[in-house]
Amino acid sequence: MRLLTMMTSDDYHYIIQRQYFNLFSIFFSFLFLFQYISLSLSSNILDICQSGIREDQTNYVHCGRKNLYSIPNFSNRTFNMAFDELILSDNFITHINANDFNGLRVKRLIMTGNKLQSIDAQAFRELTNYLEKIVLEFDPTIVDTIPIAIKTNLQNIRSLVLIGLNLQLLTFGNFDLMKKLEHLSLTHCNIRVIDHDAFQPLEPILKHLQLDYNQLIEINLSTLQQLEVLTITQNQIKHIDNDSLPKQLKRLDLSYNGLADMKISLSQLEYLNVQNNQLTQQHLEFIQTLTNIRELILDFNSIQTLNENVFSSTKCCQQLELLSLQGNDFNFNEQDSLVASLLFSDLKQLKRLNLARNTIKTIPTDLFNFTRTLQSLNLDRNPLMTLASSTFHGLESSLINISIQACNLHSNSLSSLKILTNLERIKLSSNDIDYVPDDLFVSLTNLTLVDLQRNQLQIVPKFSDKNKLKDLELSGNKLTTFDEYTLKQLTQLVTLDLSSNPLECDCKLIPLYQWLNEKFQPELIQYLQWTCSNGKQLSTLNIHDFTCTVAEDKTLTSTKLKELFSTVKPLVRENMEPITTIETTLKLRTTTTTTLLTNIITDLNVWIKDDNSAIIEWNTSSIIPNHLLVLRLIVIENGYLLPSLNLNISQKYFLLEKLKSQTQYTICLTILNTQKYCRDLITGSTTTPIPLSKAISISKTSTTTLTSTDIQYLILGTVLGAISVLLILIVFIIILVRKQRRKKHESSKTTSIESYYNAGGSDISALSSEQQPTLKCLPPPPLLTPFYYFPPSECPHNCCTSLSMNGGVGGDFERSGTNSTDLSNINPSTYHIYHEIPFSDTCTSALRRPNIFDNTHLIEQQQLRHTTPIII
Repeated sequence: MRLLTMMTSDDYHYIIQRQYFNLFSIFFSFLFLFQYISLSLSSNILDICQSGIREDQTNYVHCGRKNLYSIPNFSNRTFNMAFDELILSDNFITHINANDFNGLRVKRLIMTGNKLQSIDAQAFRELTNYLEKIVLEFDPTIVDTIPIAIKTNLQNIRSLVLIGLNLQLLTFGNFDLMKKLEHLSLTHCNIRVIDHDAFQPLEPILKHLQLDYNQLIEINLSTLQQLEVLTITQNQIKHIDNDSLPKQLKRLDLSYNGLADMKISLSQLEYLNVQNNQLTQQHLEFIQTLTNIRELILDFNSIQTLNENVFSSTKCCQQLELLSLQGNDFNFNEQDSLVASLLFSDLKQLKRLNLARNTIKTIPTDLFNFTRTLQSLNLDRNPLMTLASSTFHGLESSLINISIQACNLHSNSLSSLKILTNLERIKLSSNDIDYVPDDLFVSLTNLTLVDLQRNQLQIVPKFSDKNKLKDLELSGNKLTTFDEYTLKQLTQLVTLDLSSNPLECDCKLIPLYQWLNEKFQPELIQYLQWTCSNGKQLSTLNIHDFTCTVAEDKTLTSTKLKELFSTVKPLVRENMEPITTIETTLKLRTTTTTTLLTNIITDLNVWIKDDNSAIIEWNTSSIIPNHLLVLRLIVIENGYLLPSLNLNISQKYFLLEKLKSQTQYTICLTILNTQKYCRDLITGSTTTPIPLSKAISISKTSTTTLTSTDIQYLILGTVLGAISVLLILIVFIIILVRKQRRKKHESSKTTSIESYYNAGGSDISALSSEQQPTLKCLPPPPLLTPFYYFPPSECPHNCCTSLSMNGGVGGDFERSGTNSTDLSNINPSTYHIYHEIPFSDTCTSALRRPNIFDNTHLIEQQQLRHTTPIII
């Protein structure tokens, strides 16, 4: 009290404020700590990963690229733990433990990009009955065998993909228990040798085998009776014959092997890929045995010519739809043009033909006369090729896609494309085309894509309004403009590329600029790489920057004026007279429109009517009639530009309403954005009109300094916003705390009730001696128990002595007379564990039921509530 009397009132208030601040800080620190601990203890797998449902109604959990170092905890059963697919790819998981998938049911497990180093033998025990597909990637410097967990816990697996094992030798005994395996992939496993019986358990069931990126020199897989798809790319197989492959194969990929000899006869084969090998035209005899082949890929070999009878067999290639001979230095037989023209005559079902990256100079006449089903043709990178008027005869109605890129084509070769009336996509990039015939694209009305990049075009090709063009690629040419007429013709245009062109960004490009703003969002336009001839990026300009100049002594008619004024897109057009054609012409003595429009506005005054409105008054004087001019009103409020408004110049005045009181305005009038006449105005006070000679010309980037009132409002708004956010945060934290407490309360209540009323208990008959429970003193049960408490006769310090139990609930408890718990004589079928027992004996004497009408026992019963009972 003396200390308080010695302090002043200011000191006292300071101490109180300090204490409140400390209490407030401690309170929020406690809330933050509590929330952090609760989130850490109750972390949900769905808080880490994303889940969803695909269009085929399969659900998934995606945990890829989450920087995980271990498999997340799936033991939380507060939600459905059955998923079709679990994705854990591209993390840092190196070990899979035995209990990592407890409580989970999943059909497909994807773990690529994790470099696994070890897998516990019982890792997939929980998934045995559910897992159908698994994809695992290993660290090849650590793992050199297939883990035991894969051999023993995947009895129901249908698809097994293992990546990065350093196996070297694939032996027998790895797939004995996989009775349903249909798809097996062992890629990047450094396999050099495969034992003859390695796949013996899979012979009647395996359908798809993938052995890519290994070190195989030879193979013998003829015993796989059901195998339909075999992929052995990126190995070192130099020779392959008919005895090493299953007869029923439908798809075979032997690319990137260095094959120099191939002798196979597979009548069921539908797809064959032997690209990037060393095959020549002498090694293609096997083609005549492929009676059911549909896709044949012979890219990047050494096939320089084709024998005349390679496709002429009566049984061969009747169903062939795709033929690719890319990158072979291939050329047609120029010595015998008749033989060359009949080369594809037996390919009646051919739809796609790829002859790119060869040395084709001329295409034989009538080559396509017998391939009238051809839809796609690729002739790219044949640098010396020329096209004749009859080159594409036979493809008039069938061809849909054609690509002739980097072939040094000239404009006079394009006329051969006119007959392809059903063409939808045409690619002619990287050629020497300087113009496109006017009638080429006009006649091809089904075109949806035209690619003319990297040519010498100076004029945009002509199109018709019947064209369905959606994509037009014109980058890397010499175009200076893009006329409005072409835009009107291409009503369905979606993609336009004009990058790397010296565009003249004048008024002629205004229609293109408006088209961009209509088709695309402003956020996307800024990424356009369209460069003007002056070096500026078109995306950085606005519509006022696209101006044209009028040469000296040029005649400017009213029609030209109409076109010039129509380029300015008005936001509001009220009370404007229509522009009519006038036969008279106006002689311009100046070189720019700026001089032409000098002194149109001779007087400008702004009068305040009241706090919320003002009157704008102006006078004009010009040789150009008023109805041909567009007057624009620009209003700047406290430095912010408001939407502009078009006015009737002959009206001479305008009432500006809905102004804010005590606000600074700048009011400007402009004609064609050449000159601005402005007045400053502050509402709520009288102003004197400023003479026209003192008018201030304001640029489009002008700004206004904030007043002290604006700064006060800004500070006040910031403080109020911060307080609002803080209050919302406090309410949110309180709700979370209450919700967490409610969950814990309900959980403890449920556990207590189940413990008291669960008469069945938990059977421990199967537990080992180390796992059996030990009697010990535990805290008292909650006050929710419905049972009576019975007092002990005495309570020794050692708390609990050994008890022998007979029966379940309601059984007698007798003293055993030993100092250790002996459960050897307990009947396993009748003994149960109870989580909480409301009556217990902490003494060495036997229990006895007291007389409940005895007052002494009633007192002892009340005292028992303050003692520590035994929980068994």
